[in-house]
Amino acid sequence: MAYQLVNSDTDHASRPTVNYFSIRVCVIIAVLCTIVNVILTTSFPVIDIKHPARALSRQDISLLRRPSQFIGFDKIERPLPPTPRRFHNYPILVATVDSAAADEVFRHDLKRVMSPAGTISFDESHIIVNQTVSTIMQFRAFDWGMETCQLGLSLPSANSSTTARSALAMYRLNASYALDPRSLSYRTRPEPASKIADIELSVEPSHWQSNFTCATEEVLTFEFACSGLGPPELCRFDWWQDKRSDITPESDRPSLPADTLFAERANLIGDCLSQIVFGAIVVIFLQTAYTLFNYPKQWRVKRNWFLIAYTFVLFTFAITFISVNMKWLQLMFIDHREHEGGPLGFSMTQYSEPAVSTANVVGVMCGWMADGYLLYRCLTSFRINVSIMLIPFLIYLGSIAMGSLFLYQALRPGASLFNHLSINFGVPYFSLTAGLNVLISSLIVVQWLMFRREVKRVLGHDYAVFSPYVAAGPLLIESSLIYAVNSIIFVVPYGLGSHVANIFLPLQALAPKHVLDTKFKQL
Repeated sequence: MAYQLVNSDTDHASRPTVNYFSIRVCVIIAVLCTIVNVILTTSFPVIDIKHPARALSRQDISLLRRPSQFIGFDKIERPLPPTPRRFHNYPILVATVDSAAADEVFRHDLKRVMSPAGTISFDESHIIVNQTVSTIMQFRAFDWGMETCQLGLSLPSANSSTTARSALAMYRLNASYALDPRSLSYRTRPEPASKIADIELSVEPSHWQSNFTCATEEVLTFEFACSGLGPPELCRFDWWQDKRSDITPESDRPSLPADTLFAERANLIGDCLSQIVFGAIVVIFLQTAYTLFNYPKQWRVKRNWFLIAYTFVLFTFAITFISVNMKWLQLMFIDHREHEGGPLGFSMTQYSEPAVSTANVVGVMCGWMADGYLLYRCLTSFRINVSIMLIPFLIYLGSIAMGSLFLYQALRPGASLFNHLSINFGVPYFSLTAGLNVLISSLIVVQWLMFRREVKRVLGHDYAVFSPYVAAGPLLIESSLIYAVNSIIFVVPYGLGSHVANIFLPLQALAPKHVLDTKFKQL
């Protein structure tokens, strides 16, 4: 291949040339546009585009309608007149003003500190009253439909030992909006509307209170100053508000015995635990239904419609139990919480209502079906001798008899599961159920261990280690140990009359369904 030299003149002529004229024109146009923009910007007036909320003062914001915290309360049937409920509402503003320095604005939130996370404000407020200084407080009424407020003062003891007593004057100020403590002074404070009372300070700590009408979301403003009843030099009040102490000795706790409150707590905890178990039941039921419907098709065998129907019936019982149990919980703690004796008193007197009756019947039937299936598994899957199964079968018949008597006893008008009767069929029923589960679990464990030893003898130790029949998980599931343990931890406190049984009572109806669904899933 031959190469040919290219002439340098020809190469220079083939290079593209730069058009500097067009570049200069573009630069000139850009400069002219910039000059025009500057002229236009300086010619027109400046437009304030601040957010509308920034133009509002604190007073304007306080006048805005606040969202109601009691939406839908007007649709609830309430007794007439309404039953008053006591709760403590502390001031939203505590500020001091001085008549000797009418324009001075005192610092507020004196205990606030700076931290790496920001400013931290404490709840305590400083109240100062003397010859020239007074304290202004504001409250916001949060009640709904009561329209009654009570102003209370918990006064410390007087430090003076003289016979003369100082007095504190309380005024109602003409202000229905939230004040701004950053600009509040004696000159800018609202005008007094009326004088409420003169409160005399005694040697011992005392409580003072006054009732008056108030509307929901209304802002109430008061001023505490010296009264002219005592010597001016004795008018010195200085204390920090303590929200941890009650204004009045009354408490908002229900006036019920401690044993009743413990029973209500145990009842509520048991219902919450039943919700957790029901969630597991739903998941296992879906897996079981999928297994019973699809696995026979994959292995080309007939579907076991008996087990399918058995599973759906038990799941229907579980849904029924949890639904009526939640309805009963609503009736106890919401609809009839003012019943004499509280929620537990309502439960004891209304135990024969359909909600409780349905839950009891469904729970007992779940136990019968679970125990019957365990007996069936012992006879078919584990090939346990019929003569050995005679005792569990007799116990099973006894549990059916005691369960029937227990339902008859518990569903009578005025009866209850926890009534102290001379003959309580609940104790033998739950005892027989727990004993039957322990006995069946023991038989299954023994049969399982014997089968494991046979596998090791025939197939060797190496195969037995990896065999699913040796694992502890299937052993616990097949032996129904979970169901047996739950029965024992329920029947012991129930037989002793302890309210701890309320915690495990709902699980008695759901545990059999949980165990059977797990077994069906393994088939």
